[in-house]
Amino acid sequence: MRCAEALALAAISAATLVLFSVFPTLDIWVSRQFLSEAGFALNTAPALVTIRATIRLSVLAVGLFSLAMLALSLRHPAPLGTPRRVWGAIVLLYLLGPALLVNGLLKELWGRARPADTTPFGGDATFTPPYVVTDQCATNCSFVSGEAAGATALAISLAWMARPLPSRLRLPVATLGVTVAVLAATLRVIKGRHFLSDVILAALFVGTLAAAIACLMRLDRRR
Repeated sequence: MRCAEALALAAISAATLVLFSVFPTLDIWVSRQFLSEAGFALNTAPALVTIRATIRLSVLAVGLFSLAMLALSLRHPAPLGTPRRVWGAIVLLYLLGPALLVNGLLKELWGRARPADTTPFGGDATFTPPYVVTDQCATNCSFVSGEAAGATALAISLAWMARPLPSRLRLPVATLGVTVAVLAATLRVIKGRHFLSDVILAALFVGTLAAAIACLMRLDRRR
């Protein structure tokens, strides 16, 4: 089942790239909804700054907690009732997704300028659609969103951790994770730090990777 999900998510990712190639100005239109005479004024709103910091800390905390549980599983095979392979899958997802694929490769090599830095929003850089590798940004660029990727990894990790819980608790935990991921992605767009395509594709890439890891590590097994 997870293998089919990975293929489906990969296909959706490709379709999303096609969508933004057919309608490249969709990114501009969405970001423009949050532009004022002062630019992306919400970028410095104190409440949003606090929410963003809380999400970033939560993403880091879940990653470090999972790493600690993986280390503990060397002595106790299923810390907190969660099998060792699940803790290993979470750590692997964090390392391969947000750390390597997103922050290590795409954000450093793609060269897409952030919305606030492009000419449609008063900057000097040229707007480019997400499928174009360019030179409009030198490092830590817009494609894709690292924070959306991290929050997606957090959401998936919480869902995996929640499997030993009673069924009445699994849905609230999953809902919490999805809420955090959506909020993180939304903040990056309304603050002018990422285009819509950056956050959608970040979530899809991490989701595809998670499904592939779940397939290869057979996370559907109970033990």
